[in-house]
Amino acid sequence: MGGEGHGVCGGPRGDTSPHVRGGEYRARIGGKSFSGRYNQIDSISRLAGSDAGAKQALALEPLATRRQIELPRGYAQVKVTATTVTLTGSKGINGVQRSTSDDSVVCFDLTFTPRTAVASAHLNNNATVGTALGSVPVGCAAPYRDAAARTYGANDSTPHSDVNIGIVFI
Repeated sequence: MGGEGHGVCGGPRGDTSPHVRGGEYRARIGGKSFSGRYNQIDSISRLAGSDAGAKQALALEPLATRRQIELPRGYAQVKVTATTVTLTGSKGINGVQRSTSDDSVVCFDLTFTPRTAVASAHLNNNATVGTALGSVPVGCAAPYRDAAARTYGANDSTPHSDVNIGIVFI
């Protein structure tokens, strides 16, 4: 094994590849030495470094629960003109319309209750987008009260009604 200034296999520093001989391995990672056979399951106490560490590791929330991935339940490209708002490539959205009190706000009627929304301005627009769920602006008329997005100019932070956006709901 490597010493001072050397990596895992005695090679130059930064070499973290394990030393392999006949299906067995030896590796030093983070100051700990590991060895065994490939595809073997190491015990928690071995990986944690002690039985006390094993008990602590077992008390943690299961990895599958922590890394749960949620797929988007709704999304759309929103195109605006002086008089209309249209959706293209949408999913989970019943409809969209402009706010009755502010042309920079687009209101959404969704087929589900969203937990979060993320939106961005179209590539050709120098703008930012803010989203709201639940507590949407007053100008969003029923049934377009599930979510809203407001567009602002990136240079001046004033509301803009001519910005196309992409939006994703989870």
